[in-house]
Amino acid sequence: MTIKESILPGATLGMLGGGQLGGFFAEAALRMGYKVAVWDPDPNAPAKRFSHFPVTADFEDSSAYESFTNQVNATSLEWENVPVYLTEKMESDGHIVRPGSNSLELAQNRIKEKAFLKTNGLPVTDYETINDPNELENLLLPLPWIVKTATLGYDGHGQWQINDQEEVQTAIDAMGTGGPWVVEKVVPFMKELSVVVSANGDGTLITYPSTENLHWEGILKTSISPARIEKSVDLKARELASTVVRFIGAQGFFCVELFLLRINDPSKRDSTPTS
Repeated sequence: MTIKESILPGATLGMLGGGQLGGFFAEAALRMGYKVAVWDPDPNAPAKRFSHFPVTADFEDSSAYESFTNQVNATSLEWENVPVYLTEKMESDGHIVRPGSNSLELAQNRIKEKAFLKTNGLPVTDYETINDPNELENLLLPLPWIVKTATLGYDGHGQWQINDQEEVQTAIDAMGTGGPWVVEKVVPFMKELSVVVSANGDGTLITYPSTENLHWEGILKTSISPARIEKSVDLKARELASTVVRFIGAQGFFCVELFLLRINDPSKRDSTPTS
């Protein structure tokens, strides 16, 4: 979307998903003079507190689709697990969705995401993919590992850390049949960083200062912005995040998460289209 195509205040912005990130989006939009429509199956989704047009229905609901799309001038995504088929239909019907289906499909599948990063020469931790938990017994990847479901895992859900060979069977028993999975070699990192990148589609990228993330038991507890890092590290992280988004080639706002392995060496972890 170029400046000439900008959606100006007074218009209605749509949000697919109504979690807390959607709430932040809606609050900011209201302050700028926009109206907001939020579609989420949960009637108590947090973002609906700020919505002029709340829609409560499954994403497969055709009448909800018509109700939502008739209200909005442009739509964004609350998180990466919004169904791709929904955004594809919206795009095919001529609706503006930012970020779009291609980047959404990439972000919600860890195997596709890591293959994309590796193919484009971007730094990513060593990993293997498996379709059966029993494959863990024969992996040549050095321990320790973190095993993650390829899809739908978040905030520590769908993840198992394996520190030594004795823990392999315990993980196999816990994983069940929800594959495939990606097995990552644990990276001893100094900090986890996030960089928000805005891409307008004509090659212009804007980055925001790095944020430092602190986790407890796999769940994000605190974000510190700006991150407690040297300016040179911040610039390198922002440059790397911009490179990731440039390769993705889509419009919208993206949050790229990175590990700082040592001074001046951020290593890419994953990328999440975000509102």
